[in-house]
Amino acid sequence: MPGCEDQFPLTEPQSRQLIGAILDAIETHGEVHGRPIRWAAFQDMLPEALRYPPELLREMTRRCAVFGLLRGYSDHGEAFSTEGLTALGRFGWSRQQGKSTRHRLATGLLFLGELIFLYLALTKTR
Repeated sequence: MPGCEDQFPLTEPQSRQLIGAILDAIETHGEVHGRPIRWAAFQDMLPEALRYPPELLREMTRRCAVFGLLRGYSDHGEAFSTEGLTALGRFGWSRQQGKSTRHRLATGLLFLGELIFLYLALTKTR
C-alpha cells in the first residue's frame, strides 16, 4: 500500500510490537482461521495501545504473509482470511510471548523440517 508508511510512521520497535500483536491475535483467536474477518473486527482483537488504522494493519498483515509468517493468507479488500501461522510465524510469535526454551526449540525444529522438505522438493524437480 503506497504511502502507508509515510502516513503512519512507525519506529522499528513499534513495528516489531505491532507484528507481534498481529501474530498473537491470529494465533489466539480461532475465529480468524479459515474464514474472512473484517479489518475493523481484527483491529478490535489487538491491545488498545496497538489499535492502528485498518490501512496500516492491512499493510503489516500483508508483510507478515510476504515474509512467510502466515499460512493461506488472502486479502479480500475490506476483510482478509488466513489458515493461521506457519512454523516460522509460530517460532517468532513464541519468542515474542516469552515461551519456554523447549517450546521455541520444538517450533524451530518444525520450521527446519519445513525448510528441508522445501529444499528436497525444489531439488527433485531439477
